[in-house]
Amino acid sequence: MGSWECSHLIDKKCSLLKKECSPGEKGCVLYGKAKFASSTSNEAYEKRIKAKNSKK
Repeated sequence: MGSWECSHLIDKKCSLLKKECSPGEKGCVLYGKAKFASSTSNEAYEKRIKAKNSKK
């Protein structure tokens, strides 16, 4: 499994959102683009996949 580190993460804080990092949160560069172990972080991802599949 690979490792990834966000370029916006500075001392456990997101420089984009100006608060503690919460991967997948709205405003995060990963929002709606990745699936996480935490089910609450997956809502945007699942909506994006459903929308993509409904266009087919």
